[in-house]
Amino acid sequence: MTDLGLQIELFRLNHGHLPESLDELGVKLPVDALSGEPIRYIKGKVKVWVREDLKTVSHELPGWQLSAPGSNFGRTSDQQEEHMRDTFTVITQWPVPPAPEPPETDDDQSDFFIEP
Repeated sequence: MTDLGLQIELFRLNHGHLPESLDELGVKLPVDALSGEPIRYIKGKVKVWVREDLKTVSHELPGWQLSAPGSNFGRTSDQQEEHMRDTFTVITQWPVPPAPEPPETDDDQSDFFIEP
């Protein structure tokens, strides 16, 4: 996926925009080595999966993404989960929105202090 990612960025530098499909690159397109599935290309808003508060949540950011089955390999299509795919993601608009502030914690350690 790294080589294909470089081809996408070279296309963007040479043409001033992202390709509409991987076919526009004019290179032999790879397939996932385990599943034989074609590498998937998405441009525009891409989902980025993040662990937050013991849950996996998605955020949509501007950019492009390549993905392959990853942990979904061997599962039927109705068992596959999008966040379990192996991904190569490039975010194309900066700055990325700031991460949420961490929850405030009580830094008072007095509850744990034991007098000798």
